[in-house]
Amino acid sequence: MMVIYDDQSFGIYEKKGEDCMEFTRKTIGQMLNEISQEYPERDALIHTERSVRYNYTLLSWEVDRVEGGS
Repeated sequence: MMVIYDDQSFGIYEKKGEDCMEFTRKTIGQMLNEISQEYPERDALIHTERSVRYNYTLLSWEVDRVEGGS
C-alpha cells in the first residue's frame, strides 16, 4: 500500500496482483478495516523498544477506541 497526497487529492494505491497497483479513494480507516478483516492475526505494528505488538484486530480496535474518544 502506498499513500498519495497532494493539494488536490488524497488516495491510496493498493497492490492488485504481482505487478499491478490500483488507485483507490478510500480512507485510511476503511483500508485498516478491510485489512483487519482479511488478516486479523497478522502483525500490524511492532515497537521492540517498548515491547508492544499489535495484530490487525487489536490495532483496528485501538484506532476505533481512540477515534470515539474512549
